[in-house]
Amino acid sequence: YIEAVETVLIVGLEDANPSVRKEACHVLVLLCSVQKERMQAVVRMEATRTGEEPRYRYGELITCLKTTLKHKHASVRTMGISALGALMLVGQKNMEVVEDLVAWQLPNIIPVNPKPSTIN
Repeated sequence: YIEAVETVLIVGLEDANPSVRKEACHVLVLLCSVQKERMQAVVRMEATRTGEEPRYRYGELITCLKTTLKHKHASVRTMGISALGALMLVGQKNMEVVEDLVAWQLPNIIPVNPKPSTIN
């Protein structure tokens, strides 16, 4: 039933109600401690430039946590961080997921000419 539980957790993590998100995070922490082997399972294979790469169950759930980590309530963000910690300890190959969470982008810098050209 892990697929059904995962679906319920994903819906709970994307819910607008803060208490639902907190409860989903709490269940996620408990699930990671009880079903560590099941959480490490490969969900699907995804084609990339380097060949096929596995996508893990914990990676999908970490991706769903991104909006919870940006929530306006501090208690929701705190529970999201707890769930993120539990998911990070489950996985061994989570570098891509971490890069996605902390992705740094170059700022959009537009050069400005200090001296505007004069029209003659």
